[in-house]
Amino acid sequence: YINNQLWIWTFTQNWLYIFKSPEGTPVLLHFWSLAVEEQFYLIWPLIIMLVKKPKPLLWISFILLLGVMVTRVLVWRFNIEDLAYDSLYTFTRIDGICVGSMIALLIRVNPFFLKKYNTLIVLILAGINFIIYFLNLNAAVRLPYLAFAGYTTFAILFGILIHEAVTGRSKIIKVIFENRLLRFFGKISYGFYVYHWPVYVLLFPYWDQVFASELNLSPAMAKTASAIMVTLISVLVSYLSYHYFERFFLRLKKNYS
Repeated sequence: YINNQLWIWTFTQNWLYIFKSPEGTPVLLHFWSLAVEEQFYLIWPLIIMLVKKPKPLLWISFILLLGVMVTRVLVWRFNIEDLAYDSLYTFTRIDGICVGSMIALLIRVNPFFLKKYNTLIVLILAGINFIIYFLNLNAAVRLPYLAFAGYTTFAILFGILIHEAVTGRSKIIKVIFENRLLRFFGKISYGFYVYHWPVYVLLFPYWDQVFASELNLSPAMAKTASAIMVTLISVLVSYLSYHYFERFFLRLKKNYS
């Protein structure tokens, strides 16, 4: 982290990890995915300023989504050395970002589209997943499910879920998403993502030794108890972070939006 700070400060550490394997304790290794998000946050507003109209922006999002899907297939098909299709790269993990943008734009272009074709979209996605499943049953070379369909279909399904939750048309989804426990984890979710891995890397070995050596638990029980302990610690740290650190910045949103 000290010798490669330029990559960290410019939100390009996902490319750093591709070209140079991380050394030392990987406490911030998961930040590669935040870099992918930040690259979108920095570039997409500029595209909106240039294009302005929702319909062309919708087509740009769709073409980008189609492009990353095709790129993953080509990377797999030609077995390009040192080029993975499942992680780290910006083009491998922006399906959710593209889908989120498309749904936001679709609401402006055609507010009734999702309501009209919701069921059809879900059936088509299910059909795509089943087709790949059956193709892989007796295939000599298995197709990578996530690269071919999984990233995209799951992103679309979760996008539809969020849309339904926001619009409040589905009573079942509304009841589930208004659950107090889910709302609690929703509030601390960003902090939980940020803190869970450092807490795990730093504290799991300690608790594993405590439960195994001092409490004489079996290896499996010790690891389970350690996992529960570091999860609870991560939740506590995330809760404190949300209330005493993140909320200060969240309140600033009203000045810019």
